[in-house]
Amino acid sequence: MAILSSKRAKALLRHCNSIKAKRLFLALADRYRHAWLRRLSLGEVELGSGKRVLVPGGRLHSIYQITLPRGTPSWFT
Repeated sequence: MAILSSKRAKALLRHCNSIKAKRLFLALADRYRHAWLRRLSLGEVELGSGKRVLVPGGRLHSIYQITLPRGTPSWFT
């Protein structure tokens, strides 16, 4: 993912039908601070509304509104 361009990332996200997959992808890209994420316009990507639960009883990521495993470090959310 480090060499992924923002143009390709946007194309992948726009063609993906799973809101959870998109949010998880973006949360991980944010966690690992990929450079292309800064150039990605999230306004063109449908992320749905409301919260999504990936792991019941997990920790909610404040930006992408998806629940991640509780073992996730607090600086990740």
